[in-house]
Amino acid sequence: MSPDDLNFACTVYAKRQEKIEAHKLQKWDVVKWAVTINVALASAAVLFDQGSKANAGKGLTVLAAIVTVLGLSLILYYNKRLTAARNESISAERFLADNGIKFEAITGTKHPTSVNWLYDWEELLVFALILVMSVAPVFVVWKLAL
Repeated sequence: MSPDDLNFACTVYAKRQEKIEAHKLQKWDVVKWAVTINVALASAAVLFDQGSKANAGKGLTVLAAIVTVLGLSLILYYNKRLTAARNESISAERFLADNGIKFEAITGTKHPTSVNWLYDWEELLVFALILVMSVAPVFVVWKLAL
């Protein structure tokens, strides 16, 4: 392998790793924004007067649930793109490995031949729990109003 080939392959690999990191950041951003919206909805529910608070609380709880569903959908969408980016990265790793770069010796792990959408299952579970729990403040305000 020529130095130009090595340089190009390393650049491709680095760019694909940057893409993976960008998609991971997008998933975290979705969680932050959805939780922020749901906390704001809980704050809005507190502001309603006693007469309309129960109805407003119910509506705001439904709205918070919709925000959560949208957030979960976006996380799954970004996770799909992340999985595709990881699978694209494998071809660059394979090229480098076929040309003498010892990935397993360097990283201490065996690189997969492909990645499925549950590669980050722990992160997906935590993000889903955070989003589902972000409905709780609005729900609590609604139930305390009754």
